[in-house]
Amino acid sequence: VKLDNYRYRNDGKELWEAYGIFATQYVDECYQNDTEVRGDAVLQLWAHETTAEDRAFISGFPKRFESKPQLARTLQTLFWICSGFHAAVNFPQYDYYAYQGNKPLGMRKSFEQWKSAKGSERWMFEEAMPNLESAQKAATTVQLLTLPSKNTIMDLDNNFSVRGKSAYGTFKKNMNRIANHIELRTKEDERTGEPKYEYLKPENIPASIDI
Repeated sequence: VKLDNYRYRNDGKELWEAYGIFATQYVDECYQNDTEVRGDAVLQLWAHETTAEDRAFISGFPKRFESKPQLARTLQTLFWICSGFHAAVNFPQYDYYAYQGNKPLGMRKSFEQWKSAKGSERWMFEEAMPNLESAQKAATTVQLLTLPSKNTIMDLDNNFSVRGKSAYGTFKKNMNRIANHIELRTKEDERTGEPKYEYLKPENIPASIDI
């Protein structure tokens, strides 16, 4: 299936690749070769704590770090999951759930009762959909879950003031390029009346899961 306007895929792919560049350059700044990676006791302890059966026991995480590319790929995946991927999944919630007709978080009547009402749309809204109080609670919940983060991937200069400074500088340049593309697309959406998609605009992406 060809989906030219699949924006989560398109924006996400650009972010994923930028994370990969950042991770690779950062690892290059920290380690000269694979031997240094294998000999980093703290790094190997992280791998053990994450995978050991009596610890976090996370399947798929490296039990040992053997090379720079392996470490960079691991960091790339973590960066993506905790920021870009989470933003794409989390932030649309309010736009979708705030209107209860899209996906009510609870129903007062069953679909069997709806059949008895002969599929009446009016009955569905007046008798089955959540009452005002429940709808307000649901809207408030998703609003809280989707509040903008105060710590985005564009505001991490202090975290990379020494080590990683060059890598993060390149990362921000890539983020600005992505942001410019999304801004141009949004202007075109406003002109044509299309819904905008800015969940993966870098300035909106949290640096980690912080809800």
